[in-house]
Amino acid sequence: MTKRVRIWIASDRHRIQARKWVRLISIAKDTIKEVCHTIRMVEQTIDNKHQAISLLDFDELDKAKNVGMKAELQMHKVEELY
Repeated sequence: MTKRVRIWIASDRHRIQARKWVRLISIAKDTIKEVCHTIRMVEQTIDNKHQAISLLDFDELDKAKNVGMKAELQMHKVEELY
């Protein structure tokens, strides 16, 4: 009788531990799926940025930079007047 009780308790503990491991494995699986999705999204974002950079007209960027520099010079002149 004592052996049966011990075996039953041991098997019950084993069952509880097995359930915990199944839950942990399930959580880990979901986490891995989420990480893979995030990595795909980051790769897509990087690809989009590379495409955007290749489409940029660097002459237009230089023009915009020159306009910005001229605006700064004008701002300094106005500040000097006051």
